[in-house]
Amino acid sequence: YHKMMAEPNTVIIDVRNRYETEIGHFQPPTGGAQFIDPKVRNSHELPKWLGMPETQEKLKGKKVMMYCTGGIRCERFSALMTQLKTENPDFQTEGEFMLRGGIE
Repeated sequence: YHKMMAEPNTVIIDVRNRYETEIGHFQPPTGGAQFIDPKVRNSHELPKWLGMPETQEKLKGKKVMMYCTGGIRCERFSALMTQLKTENPDFQTEGEFMLRGGIE
């Protein structure tokens, strides 16, 4: 996971709630992944955020890394990504990767 954060053409998304992200988050190294904070209060806001054209532009063609606290939000976000790619063939990524088990 840490090695992948150093790769260009990669984004890392903190899919935890805004409060948890403000406490602390992964900081990719310079020249590596771009950190993205969706600034959501709860996971019910993730579909709207992912549906925004500017969000899709940031993710399109990239390796999409994600992490959350226990894995549930990552699973939900991964399912949303799969649905988006199915419904919109022009939107593709280089794969989605989640931190197994989340962070505490």
